[in-house]
Amino acid sequence: MFGSLLAVIHVALLLEIDLPFHFIFHVVGLHSRVQRARQALVLGLDLWWVRQAILRGVVRAQAWYWGVSIWEAAVRTGGAAFIRALVGSGEDVEQELPASSSYPLGRYTCRAIHLAAALGNESAVRMLITLGADIEATDQLGLSAIIAAAHEGQEATVRALGELGANVDAAIGEAGGRRKGMTAMMVAAQRRHAPIIRVLAGELGANVEGRKSPQGETAFLYAAAAADIACLRELAEAKADNTATTTAFSSFRAGRCSKNTSYSAYDLCGLGQSGFSSATKKEIDCCKRWLARSVDWQPLHYACDSRRDVASLAALLRDGADPRLESKSGESPLHLCMLEDQHQGALPEDPATTHLLEEALRPWHPERHRLFPRSFSQRVVVVLLLHERLEQQARHARQRRRRGPLTLTKEVWLGHVVPLLPRFGLVRL
Repeated sequence: MFGSLLAVIHVALLLEIDLPFHFIFHVVGLHSRVQRARQALVLGLDLWWVRQAILRGVVRAQAWYWGVSIWEAAVRTGGAAFIRALVGSGEDVEQELPASSSYPLGRYTCRAIHLAAALGNESAVRMLITLGADIEATDQLGLSAIIAAAHEGQEATVRALGELGANVDAAIGEAGGRRKGMTAMMVAAQRRHAPIIRVLAGELGANVEGRKSPQGETAFLYAAAAADIACLRELAEAKADNTATTTAFSSFRAGRCSKNTSYSAYDLCGLGQSGFSSATKKEIDCCKRWLARSVDWQPLHYACDSRRDVASLAALLRDGADPRLESKSGESPLHLCMLEDQHQGALPEDPATTHLLEEALRPWHPERHRLFPRSFSQRVVVVLLLHERLEQQARHARQRRRRGPLTLTKEVWLGHVVPLLPRFGLVRL
């Protein structure tokens, strides 16, 4: 250090350069800071390698203690740092894990990403994909990671996999046996996981309209067979086909149906019972009543039945939904908002949605304009143009000292004429 400084001073003297003392102190301080930064970097690298070694040691100790593979131990331990440490030591992220009871779907071989997805370890799933894991890989049953997560009802993991690019419409492969062709949506419906259906259909854009398995079964039919009204509501709001029928019963209880007969969702209600989705007789009766009532419902009916928020109902009304439209069973949207009969499959009343429908049924008013269809704005414009034309004719008549047409104020037009106009239909001058 001092040798370098003396060399700089010597060169300055040879060149007759006036070297200020503060420059000398600056050089000395800069060199000291560089040395300290280098030492801190070396120490940090040493600590990082020590930390990685400790993490790998913890994972291997857990694997030995549990009698499982190191990847299974890393996923079960729950930290993404353990997975990064294993990859840093050269472990293959695509390694196939032996059959183990840790896999919720059964003792089948899978990969680390399937185990993490089924256990709901979102951070592990994200780290595995970041480090190169195949997001579309299948396990021994032919299930991809997103189907495994949907099977176990792991909402956050399903959302993460969809955001990272997983195919939300992927189907179970040949190894799935009777489940061949089922998508994550169908698996969620069969397992009675309504939040998963909401994420898949509402956030990730999964296909629910007309998508069928090779056996002809749809997600709506699976939900009906499981007698789960919550799943049926989510699928119906996602515009699933509620009139679909099937003649195949690979996933439904054998011996309860005739093979060559076509069955609707109402006919299959409660026939998909098994150990994981057994419904009580009360739930099956409620589901059948709900299916019978909702056969011809429109989106506004479903939104009111599901007690959607005020903003969603207002958006449907602005898009042209008719608040007076009654179904074949005589139920209007307002009636559905006020219905609280649990035997009919109704939810508790939400005063906010009920008040909104009551306001939508009242005559037009500037404060209720957002509850009328966008096409109604044209009616308001026509009335205002008519008012301006009559005012203009009256001004011309007064200028010519003639008797002009009778005119009304703008407040009278908006307060007494516009409310009399029909909500739908054409209005011409």
